[in-house]
Amino acid sequence: LDVSGLPSGKGDTLALTKFQFEDFFNLYKNLSQRTEVEKVYDELVGTSKRRLMSTSQLVDFLNKTQRDPRLNEILHPYANTARARDLIQEYEPNKFNAQKGQLSFDGFLRYLMSEDNPIMAASKLDLSDDMDQPMAHYFINSSHNTYLTGHQLTGKSSVEIYRQSLLAGCRCVELDFWNGRTEEPVIVHGYTFVPEICAKDVLEAIAETAFKTSEFPVILSFENHCNPRQQAKIANYCREIFGDMLLDRPLDSHPLESNVELPPPALLKRKIIIKNKKKHHHHHHHHHKKATVVSSPQQQQQLPPAGGT
Repeated sequence: LDVSGLPSGKGDTLALTKFQFEDFFNLYKNLSQRTEVEKVYDELVGTSKRRLMSTSQLVDFLNKTQRDPRLNEILHPYANTARARDLIQEYEPNKFNAQKGQLSFDGFLRYLMSEDNPIMAASKLDLSDDMDQPMAHYFINSSHNTYLTGHQLTGKSSVEIYRQSLLAGCRCVELDFWNGRTEEPVIVHGYTFVPEICAKDVLEAIAETAFKTSEFPVILSFENHCNPRQQAKIANYCREIFGDMLLDRPLDSHPLESNVELPPPALLKRKIIIKNKKKHHHHHHHHHKKATVVSSPQQQQQLPPAGGT
């Protein structure tokens, strides 16, 4: 941390607003010595005393090392000097080097980590599937017991797992709500040794990351064990934290009626949907056992005979 110019004392803290990409990159560089990348760079640069890559060397690297030879030359033209200079201007941190069209090892690393050097074709990142079918027609990337980081009986719970699951592409996560001891609902694996986490913190984490990597709807699978008072708190938190993202009423085009299909994912972009069991109302049935009635002789005389009308 000290070498990277970051606070390194025992009680030091670092505000997120002050931790910019430049700080992260320096920390990354100092933590992980990329000797394999240095070897590639040195082979490209050769015996240059200043250890700087020229524009022509970068062009050779782009065309001979990075380029897929199967690509069509018209659709995917070869890199030229102008392209190499643009990359150097973008990723070389030393302005003097950039002006001379030279790329340092730091600049080379920045380029390798950038969107200009993707691991897969950009076309593969475009969603081309039909997303206009009813929701029930799709397999949904889902997470069960999302809050757990390990064993479901003795493991730990973490708010961060919700962030990571959503960023990784999950579109359905599970929340097990239980009564908190301080009247604040918690999420925990009931009747186990798993520690609890604050339900409000989880809802805030979901709101923060739900649509960072995908605009398609997120389903929150509620398993609700709370009393009415804490259930009301959960409902208020959902409205306050999710705001307009919360789907709290049926779409006009897809009312909740029999023979009406569920809306498609394309109509539910950037919406959070809550899946929760409705309260069951227990009805009295006519086949209950007869109760014994103690009555006066006068009342007994007024009762009709069995099977009478």
